[in-house]
Amino acid sequence: MLAYINAAEKALIKKYVEADIIKINVASEPDIFYIRVEAERKGHTASVTIRRDHTNITSITKNSKIILAGKRTHTMMRRNPYGK
Repeated sequence: MLAYINAAEKALIKKYVEADIIKINVASEPDIFYIRVEAERKGHTASVTIRRDHTNITSITKNSKIILAGKRTHTMMRRNPYGK
């Protein structure tokens, strides 16, 4: 979860962005908080969309198959799952 990213993890993310491994784009979405992650590797794809707050997962797809969809379909634990 974003609230628990430490300085070392932020530096690693910056390194990935600079190496063009991660691409970041500004979305034209009405929600102030909107994240969509799309990933591909070895011929497989996946995507996750988070809206309104960092625990509100509204869609998940894997290889174009909808795993989860809806307005507010899943809310993760509000505590740090890593025990930090």
